[in-house]
Amino acid sequence: SAFVKTLTGTVLDFRDRNISVTTEYLIDEIRIAREGAETILLNKIPDRGWLIINPIQMTADSEYVNESLSMIHRLTMNDVHLLTDENSRKFGLDSPELSISLTESTGIKQTFNLGKRFEETGMSYIYIEGEKEIFETRANSLYEIDLDKMIFFAPLSVSSDDVEQIEMVQGDVKQILQRKYKDDREVFYSDEKEIPQEDYISLYVNLMSMTVDGYAEKKPEQAMILALTLKRDQQENISVYIYDYEDEYYAMSSSLNQYQFIISKDKVELVIKWFDKINQN
Repeated sequence: SAFVKTLTGTVLDFRDRNISVTTEYLIDEIRIAREGAETILLNKIPDRGWLIINPIQMTADSEYVNESLSMIHRLTMNDVHLLTDENSRKFGLDSPELSISLTESTGIKQTFNLGKRFEETGMSYIYIEGEKEIFETRANSLYEIDLDKMIFFAPLSVSSDDVEQIEMVQGDVKQILQRKYKDDREVFYSDEKEIPQEDYISLYVNLMSMTVDGYAEKKPEQAMILALTLKRDQQENISVYIYDYEDEYYAMSSSLNQYQFIISKDKVELVIKWFDKINQN
């Protein structure tokens, strides 16, 4: 074992040692497998940060991914147990609920399999592939990693210079905002009526802030309540479709891919608020 040379010493010989042997800043691939769910694959791209490669290609929240890596590298041992069939069953490692593989740019790879957490003792158990021991840890931050937070997908976050028209369809109501040039200056219109530039910019900032909060676990059963479309000059238009979903979230799909996401109702309602404000002026 790279961690514990012998189990004949005392617990103090290895207590509080770090479990991970990888170097945090060298990690450039993370693979996360969960039972009953698609494998998540992230790659770190120089000068761009972390990208999600699977199940959908999109930008990851690099700050949160790096924070999660730090949580993994802070894991320390409290005790070790021999890897046996009995211990694997006892500690829930015969069918791990989560598996995280870290790969360095040097080729070094380490895979953590997450077992049970025992509430009465506060202990949880990790098996690292290739080792002969099961590691016991007291504060297992792997349970605290929120995989949905790794997603950073804002389908309407594109340069405003490319956008000629913003369309919102809500029920039977369709509202169109346009950006045009008049006497060598930008002029903004709502249904052919000129509007203040600051109102258009405020709306646009809120459109760009419509980041998803995770994947939708089920397809929305309700009718679509809102559609937003950015019409771009010499580029493909982008549309998002909003559906009722749960108390705090809407479901959202995009013309950019076939996946369903959830998005906080607050983010969507801010956009509706600005459309309404512009419409009332």
